[in-house]
Amino acid sequence: MLLLIPVVAASGCMGGDDENIEEWNSTVDAANEYLNAGDELKDEGNEALQQDQYDLALTKYEAAYSEYQEGLNKVQDLRPLADDLDKDFLNEYVNLWEKEIEAYLEQFEWNDKIIYSLKFGQHYDAFQGSFDSAVQQYLDAVSYYNDGNYQSAISAANLSEDKWEDLLLTAESMLELAQKIEVGYVTQYATHLVEMSDHTIKSLGFLKDAAYAASNENMETASQLIHEQNAHDDEMVNHYDGMKAIEQDHPQDFPADGTALATLLDEFVDERDTAHENSASYLEQRKEIADEHDDFFEEEG
Repeated sequence: MLLLIPVVAASGCMGGDDENIEEWNSTVDAANEYLNAGDELKDEGNEALQQDQYDLALTKYEAAYSEYQEGLNKVQDLRPLADDLDKDFLNEYVNLWEKEIEAYLEQFEWNDKIIYSLKFGQHYDAFQGSFDSAVQQYLDAVSYYNDGNYQSAISAANLSEDKWEDLLLTAESMLELAQKIEVGYVTQYATHLVEMSDHTIKSLGFLKDAAYAASNENMETASQLIHEQNAHDDEMVNHYDGMKAIEQDHPQDFPADGTALATLLDEFVDERDTAHENSASYLEQRKEIADEHDDFFEEEG
């Protein structure tokens, strides 16, 4: 999926030697300098994105966004100059240029959500890849304990715990991304993964301690520890059920196979493309004003 963002067209200088015109041109030049710097950083972000270097792409896009924002600030500085020059079309020209850059910036915001969703999908695949074996080892540890095979319970619990600690780290990364994606059920889903993983790790800890106590025939202590283990097991099951409920409600976003957050990715791409169309429309209207008043604007080139 190529997520390239078109370049902002830089223009807007006038001919003449009036003091206000000189200040206008100076401000336009400053705006274009920021926009051109943003274009360079954006191109670097595009290159990183094509190579699936998501973090680098985000860094470059963030820097580009800052440059474009500075360019927008300079364009907004043109407003009082347009008033002083007392030409109605200049106010409309500035309005359109502002809207053009604002729509362009909106593309970046949707583009970020697309990248966050793709990164979420990578973590989702990693979580799914280890989840079943981690659960099975957890169940094995519980089964060994119930059968009185305490050393095997400890060994199985250690194996499961290692996997669940990795799963917790993955789930925490998913939650961080979900909060940036800003869609409620995605955040809820990742929260269930974090809580489920955390309670499972705690449950395994109490199970190991109980197995150790039982192996030393300290059954009263073992019983108390199993009570704590059961409490965390109940919480783990609650969050597992919550996770599964969201998967059932949004099967295309949380598939057994395929791309995670598929419907959201489509939505974000549509929103980004709409912002691009709006930006292009404002640019075209701005060019029309320049063409209608070509005696006032310098030829672009």
